[in-house]
Amino acid sequence: MGRAGGQTGRVAAVLADYIHIRELVLDNPRLMAQTALQLFELNQRTLSQWFSRRQKEWERTVLEQAVVAPSTPAVASQPSPPPRQLLRGEEASGQPPFVFVTPQDRSRQATQHSHQLYGTFMRQLSAPLFEWRTKRTSAV
Repeated sequence: MGRAGGQTGRVAAVLADYIHIRELVLDNPRLMAQTALQLFELNQRTLSQWFSRRQKEWERTVLEQAVVAPSTPAVASQPSPPPRQLLRGEEASGQPPFVFVTPQDRSRQATQHSHQLYGTFMRQLSAPLFEWRTKRTSAV
């Protein structure tokens, strides 16, 4: 049950009854002299936390009833063998290590090549436009 549900109402009701009982006990000197009972001041948060912990403990107890505890300890009768040593490189695979071949840096060539193509492409595009403009201006 959430805060909007019945838990908050139940906690508030229990807290109100506890406060009432506490006041009755503390207001009665004869009763206080005959008991070692300590009734501490509580608030709704403390009571909610206590109730939540109690519910979880009960739930754990109920769930543990269905679990059969092991009768013998989970320890091997013989010690485990020592761990194997990790093999590295050629020892592990039986193959020589792979050599990565990196290609030459051709970034400047690619840039120059790209600019050359771009210039050629632009000249080819602009030539018909230039001819059209010159024909139009000379005709006027």
